[in-house]
Amino acid sequence: MITAYKKMLTADKKMLTADKKMLTADKKRFTAEKMNLSADIEMLTADKNKLSEDVEMLTAHKNKLSEDVEMLTADKNKLSEDVEILTADKNKLSEDVEMLTADKKMLTADKNKLSEDVEMLTADNKSLRSELEFRRCCSYAVNVTLDPETAHPRNILSEDRKSVRDGGTTQNLPDNPQRFDACPCVLGLECFTLGRHYWEVEVGDKTNWDLGVCKDSVSRKGMISLTPEDGYWVVTQRYGDEYWACTSPNTLLPLSVRPRAVGIFLDYEAGKVSFYDADNISHLFTFTHTFTEKLWPYFNPGLNRKGKNAGALSIRPVPEWE
Repeated sequence: MITAYKKMLTADKKMLTADKKMLTADKKRFTAEKMNLSADIEMLTADKNKLSEDVEMLTAHKNKLSEDVEMLTADKNKLSEDVEILTADKNKLSEDVEMLTADKKMLTADKNKLSEDVEMLTADNKSLRSELEFRRCCSYAVNVTLDPETAHPRNILSEDRKSVRDGGTTQNLPDNPQRFDACPCVLGLECFTLGRHYWEVEVGDKTNWDLGVCKDSVSRKGMISLTPEDGYWVVTQRYGDEYWACTSPNTLLPLSVRPRAVGIFLDYEAGKVSFYDADNISHLFTFTHTFTEKLWPYFNPGLNRKGKNAGALSIRPVPEWE
């Protein structure tokens, strides 16, 4: 029994030893687990602290966002007020623009009316100045007659020597030094060496004529050149509806009304020869030159041209202006 008991104790001892080993192993395992748990606890504690910090940061950020939202809300409200004010200003400006546009239209109309008035006044002033100048010219009217000793043999002079026309044939006249033998023209009987002188010539429906003055030394023989350089200051009609000032080169006169009477004004000292439509009191042309010798009124009725230019150039009395 002792042996059996001893065997039992030995067996129990083995079992206890095995249990002890197991417990020791469990202890080591629990100790390791404890250490792992402690490390986990530290990590969780650190995570907790980090989360706490994050929560604080998020809370602060949330508070900041709340402040920003409040500021933005305030700004929005301010902008809404500004928009209302600007909308009101815009509406007021639109009304002002409409008023200004209406005012601009009225001012433009007034400006156009004033421009028209200025144009009319300018035209009236120009017309008045022209009329005053013309009346001044008329105050220097002289009695001009034609000199038969200078007349081309084709020219027919009236008995009172106030008109000349082309007779169509050449007359047998003395070839004196004063007579033009190639150009069908005639000079006035009176010459001018100073002062101011005005006379008028009716041209009527003629289609070809020359009028003006020439200097004493012009050649009376052969063809002539109607230029100031050759001693002629002349305005001419050609082809029925063309009017020219005989300059070098010729100057076309853009006339809207066909003159039926031409006024010639000579201002010897001023060196001017001016031409006018004597009926509608309009200026045609003015020559300027320094005169040094006698000047003669110059007339050329042009050739008859089979009756198309048969009318006479007639010196007429200058009307008296009141």
